[in-house]
Amino acid sequence: MYLNFFISSIVRIIVAVLVAFGILQWFHIAARNFFDWVIGGASFWWLLGIVTVPLNVHLQAKEVLAEAAESIEKNISVDEKQIKYVGILAKR
Repeated sequence: MYLNFFISSIVRIIVAVLVAFGILQWFHIAARNFFDWVIGGASFWWLLGIVTVPLNVHLQAKEVLAEAAESIEKNISVDEKQIKYVGILAKR
């Protein structure tokens, strides 16, 4: 699911950058060169990944901890080692 979203988002960003660059070139507005635009797009995705991936891991770890607490309340066995590991992930 995340991979399809990631790939489709990359394609949309690339198309948007190409369209913007083309429009600027059409109206003879200095847009430096295309390589600068590519580096800017790659930097944007790199920063987005740096922020999004750790946040998703943190939120999923919190969700697992909540589900584990609910399972313990219902007397469903839960591996304590896994809960400790997920707790460490949630704290990071």
